[in-house]
Amino acid sequence: MKKLLIFISLLCMLSSVFGQERHKRVYFTDPGELIFQFTQTNIEDNTAQNGVRTSYFTNVPYFMNINYNNHFGLMPGISIKNIGIKTKNEQVVRNSDTITYDHIKRRVFTAGLSFAAKAGWFDKGSWFYAGGGIDWAFHFRQKLYETAGNKKVTKEGEWISDATPNLIPSAFVGIQTPISLNIKATYYFNDFLNKDYNGALGDFSKITQSQLFTLSFSIILKERIEAHNQHAPEFQFDQHKKNKTIDL
Repeated sequence: MKKLLIFISLLCMLSSVFGQERHKRVYFTDPGELIFQFTQTNIEDNTAQNGVRTSYFTNVPYFMNINYNNHFGLMPGISIKNIGIKTKNEQVVRNSDTITYDHIKRRVFTAGLSFAAKAGWFDKGSWFYAGGGIDWAFHFRQKLYETAGNKKVTKEGEWISDATPNLIPSAFVGIQTPISLNIKATYYFNDFLNKDYNGALGDFSKITQSQLFTLSFSIILKERIEAHNQHAPEFQFDQHKKNKTIDL
């Protein structure tokens, strides 16, 4: 009797899986993103102010969209991102001299994995999604801009640097609108800069906080095709026409 119940349970599970599989639609999107990066940076005994950094170069997400029906789906993804922080009027000690920079941009190139669930009205091109991800920082770079009169810019960088955490976890929420505009907000859990770093790129021990939050915009144009099925209404996205992207 016990074996029979187990067998029936397995049959029910397989029926459920294959039933979902018949309606599942899979397609891929690779939207370029314009990312606005906001930071809450606190530096001891410093005049630094928070700035807003923007980036569009080398922001390349790639998502697999798995729609189980017209209202629920999953979005696993991979990405290359250019994220970082910007400060204004920051004082930096270099060679025993204290220099006040007009602004400093610090960024990393990252390779990341993400996973999200989405829900909405897929046939109308409108849904919400939420999930999390983790990024591996593989190249750190900073640009230090001196006063407007001097206009000197110092550029420095390191591969696999300890200036930032090697792994940067995050959570995000977003919305895909019927007019093809996609908006995503991402919160990064770790401080962007490593407070224990004291090396060729500077001493970050006095940077007590460098929290990063980003707001991303992209436009995804795709064509929807209605599948005619007399047994159950289905829909699919045209996989033969390449998704087009527009950077804002």
